[in-house]
Amino acid sequence: MIGCQPYSAGRIALTDEFVGDNSYQAMLNVVDMSETLGEYQERITALLPPGTDVAAADNQGVVFLAVQQAGAYDSTLDVLLVMVSSALVDLDRRLQDAGFWTQVKRTLTRLPSGTNSPNLQIQVR
Repeated sequence: MIGCQPYSAGRIALTDEFVGDNSYQAMLNVVDMSETLGEYQERITALLPPGTDVAAADNQGVVFLAVQQAGAYDSTLDVLLVMVSSALVDLDRRLQDAGFWTQVKRTLTRLPSGTNSPNLQIQVR
């Protein structure tokens, strides 16, 4: 089973303070999808506990439901893997941007002119 902690147990911090950064949302999506995978696994185990004879005629309806749940699990896992892969590519990009020589270059040369996005507004209810 995939173990997840509740959202409140995670230490979450925004990586950038501008509107265009969606790292926070991506992290919540990964946590949510991991929780969903755990729920699918629990449903499948509840339908077909270990040792269940899947070939028995009286279990065919339950086996069909378990196969449907397994298909949903696989689809969710595919989406999660794409999201994690994308996050790793973004992390690699950010680490390259934060490299020593890149930062030295930014310090010693003029940055292009432009305007920043407005600060991200966080409302606590």
